Amino acid sequence: MSDTLTADVIGRRVEVNGEHATVRFAGVVPPVAGTRQEDPLFVRTSQLSKLQEVSLRNCAVSCAGEKGGVAEACPNIRKVDLSKNLLSSWDEVIHIADQLRHLEVLNVSENKLKFPSGSVLTGTLSVLKVLVLN
Repeated sequence: MSDTLTADVIGRRVEVNGEHATVRFAGVVPPVAGTRQEDPLFVRTSQLSKLQEVSLRNCAVSCAGEKGGVAEACPNIRKVDLSKNLLSSWDEVIHIADQLRHLEVLNVSENKLKFPSGSVLTGTLSVLKVLVLN
């Protein structure tokens, strides 16, 4: 870090190697030790396994994402609010719900879900205590 760098750089737009960014921090970044447990990102994401309630209301969710990703990151979720999103298929709702073994409450209201052609209430959806559809 240059000794001539002043604090007024914070908030400025910069270009580095053809990429544009806004300066949010000026100073020395401490090194991160080699183990995952000492990595701040690992510590923050490992806390996701403790989550039991999640609200993704109005977050533009349209699909389940990578297979098994939800189950791996947040295995203990009991309540999910997916209302007012971009879900249009019951298959996607089922892919999300099937990854959450402890799911009790699911809110999918205000999505443009098409009426399913076959039986949807199978697996995880059939054991829900609360399913919000309105």
